[in-house]
Amino acid sequence: MAAIRSDLIASICCSALKNRTGDIDEKDNELILKMSDDNFKKSSILASFDETSLDDFRFFFERFSQGLDSLELKKLMSELFPHIASKKNSFVYESLEAVGYRFSAYLDNISWYEFKSLLPEYDVIIDSFPAKNKKFKCSRILISLIQANNFIGFKYLFTKYKLSPSMYIYKTLAKSNNLVFIDYLWMNRSTCFTKSSPTDVKTFFTTLFNHASTNGNMPLLHYLVKNNCIDTTDTKNVTQEPYFTCKEPIADRYGMNVLVHCVDNRFFDSIDPYVPHLLNFRFFNSGASSLLEYIYRNQDKFKTTISFQLLFDQLISKLSSDKSNFQHYHQLLGTFVHRYGCQLNDSHYHHLAQFPDGLTLFGHIPNSIFTSNTCTTIKKNDRARPLKKQKQ
Repeated sequence: MAAIRSDLIASICCSALKNRTGDIDEKDNELILKMSDDNFKKSSILASFDETSLDDFRFFFERFSQGLDSLELKKLMSELFPHIASKKNSFVYESLEAVGYRFSAYLDNISWYEFKSLLPEYDVIIDSFPAKNKKFKCSRILISLIQANNFIGFKYLFTKYKLSPSMYIYKTLAKSNNLVFIDYLWMNRSTCFTKSSPTDVKTFFTTLFNHASTNGNMPLLHYLVKNNCIDTTDTKNVTQEPYFTCKEPIADRYGMNVLVHCVDNRFFDSIDPYVPHLLNFRFFNSGASSLLEYIYRNQDKFKTTISFQLLFDQLISKLSSDKSNFQHYHQLLGTFVHRYGCQLNDSHYHHLAQFPDGLTLFGHIPNSIFTSNTCTTIKKNDRARPLKKQKQ
């Protein structure tokens, strides 16, 4: 909320500055200075100037920085430079640089900002590395650039310094879903791997594929296979799971994209291998309902008939053993009934009776079999018998 308020104040101030027809009078100066009472607001204002307002920028920067000690100035610049980079304001950046203020002097990690004006800063940083540590430190920069999705900086380093991809970046690349990095390396492998033999290049992409397999990074695996980056016949060195096959039980680390890949490629004849994921409360937020719907729409990809009723029964049974998570499946239970045609039956009573409003399936079936008179015998005798279907 404070950030929104600061941006609004900065917007008002900047709008007043840009729409003025003459010099800013002292009254307006003091009003703007009063409104910009912290570094965030000051930096928001300064980062909004352009080449048409050089004098205004100089005036306010001087006013905002006047009387600041070195620590206070560093705090202001540490707020200002990220604002400049996020807005890609080359004018303000170059104006500050012209009077001796450099981004790298105030912020340690420039990799998080995809801003062309910052590229020369990499030269300053890399030139400062001792020769014996340069390769390792450059790899660390590459890792930061990949993590920040900063392709501009990534490409600049490879283009200018002819870096050779090393073991240090395998794990980071294998986790990234942004394929521009691997696409650049593959399409420019003749220049990126200048110090590597064809065997080294093959090993690099094979190792990357194997790391991506461990992470279940399906977009990257698809890219590597589709573009023939690996020898798919080399089953000895190329990890087979989960892209080419998958065994039971399906590893907990795999997410929705891997499971969908398994369904699409008919790795299993029945939905049994997917049931643990569908009943895993930790998986719910990341795709249990989506996976269920995907299976429903692709039943033709299984050899055995799918019983959603059986899965519904298992879920209700599991709820009573883990009461703290029942609210996470509140809507999913309704979907089982209204979308997949599942029905309440006598075996559900003792599980649902433990929850407030459980006998109406948490409001999804107001007139369920458990709220009708036909359920009286069960409640009294604590036993199950066939009951009529609920009214939906």
